[in-house]
Formats: sequence, C-alpha cells, structure tokens
Amino acid sequence: MRHVVQSVSEGNAARWQSMVVEPQPPQPTAPAPAPAPAPAAAGSSDCASPRSPDISTTASSSPPPEESSPSGRGVVLELPAADVERLGPHALDFLEAAACPSRGWWGTLGQVLGRRWLFSSLRGVVDELTLVVPVDLDPWEVTWDFSQNLKLPSMRFAVVLHLDVSASCRFSRVSAAFPEELTLNVARCLQEQIQQWDLREIDPRFAGFTQPARVTFDLEAEWISQQMLRLTTKNLGSRLDLPAS
Repeated sequence: MRHVVQSVSEGNAARWQSMVVEPQPPQPTAPAPAPAPAPAAAGSSDCASPRSPDISTTASSSPPPEESSPSGRGVVLELPAADVERLGPHALDFLEAAACPSRGWWGTLGQVLGRRWLFSSLRGVVDELTLVVPVDLDPWEVTWDFSQNLKLPSMRFAVVLHLDVSASCRFSRVSAAFPEELTLNVARCLQEQIQQWDLREIDPRFAGFTQPARVTFDLEAEWISQQMLRLTTKNLGSRLDLPAS
C-alpha cells in the first residue's frame, strides 16, 4: 500500500504543476471597446474622460515577478463543512480513481479486490490522503436577463480533497486553488465587459438618459498580506446624456 500512497503523491504533484503552477491557457483577444456615444445633447454631463481598460497587480513586500515565471501566489476557496459532508458518498469513488489508475496491474487489483479492501489497507499506512483533482474549463457564458451574456475565460485550477481514512472514508476538507494569473484573467475579463454595459438596461434609474450610460474604471489587484488580495477600483467615471429641455 505504500506504493499506492507514493503513486498518489506523485500524481498530485504532477496535477498541481499543470493546473496551478504552469501558465493559464492563452486568452482570446479582448473585446472591442464600446462605440463612442453620439455628440452630447443639451444637458450632457461628462463625469470623466474615457479610459482604456487597465488592470495591474502589485505586491506590498516585493516587486512583481517576471512575466515568464509564476508568482507562486493564488486564491484558495474553502468549501463549507455542510457542502463537504454532502460529498461524502463519493469519497470511495475518488479514492479508487486516485489509487487505482484505469491502466496497469494496480487498477486491475483494485477492481478485483474492491474499494473496501483498498480503504481498509490504507488505514494501516496513513490517516489522511490528499487528492489533487484537475479542473480545465473552456470559455463559457452565464445567461441572464440582459442583452449581453456574461462571458468568462478558460480556467485551469485544482480542487484539493482531504480524505480521512483513519476510521471511515470521508472528506475532511475540500478547497479550490486558483493561481494568481487566473484571478487576474477573470478580473480583466469582467472589467472589459462591465465597461460595455449600458446602465439604462440594468438599472431603471438610468432609463431617462438619451445615450448609452457606461462606466469606466481601472482595477488594481494588490496582495496586502500573505492571505489577503485586495481589488481596488480607481479612476471611476461615466458620461450621462440628459434629454434636451
């Protein structure tokens, strides 16, 4: 069984490398900027000059790393205990998938002797087993009630499962690890789209304006501690065209 534990550990390292450490998939070209509004009518209010989308990241303790080398930073989201418990019936499935690959004699042995034997054998070797599950998503859209769907970029991250095998096979913790590059990709993607939204469609309080009401801003991401990433909106502005009196 120690061979199985070592095999799982090596697989975890490889999956973590490919999902979290290596660069994210290439992102499509940013959406074209929103068309400029028509010349202002009477009563036009220009709150700020339009700005091109910009997102930067800074670290309070050290300069940003070279683009070619991963920063080693990221965001970890912990699943609530109630949700972890609901995953319990699938714990043995994940254990079998990680410890007994579909190919090779270990996989055949696991199928013959069964998952329960595998679990009982591991109990004498380790109390907890960590599994890294790769998640690789293509670009996708969220449909809602507005004219433009919310588009999200491709995502590559890891789900980390902590299996307690000391008494029964159950999940003790489940978390998702998102590398810094992915969080910045998502923030940039949202920023580019938000600046193209017409606020008249989203909020009825903007319905009386004659031209599309859009907002412009810059987004800055800063690691203010080892465990806290702060997103700051700067240079917020909007142009609002009032009806002619």
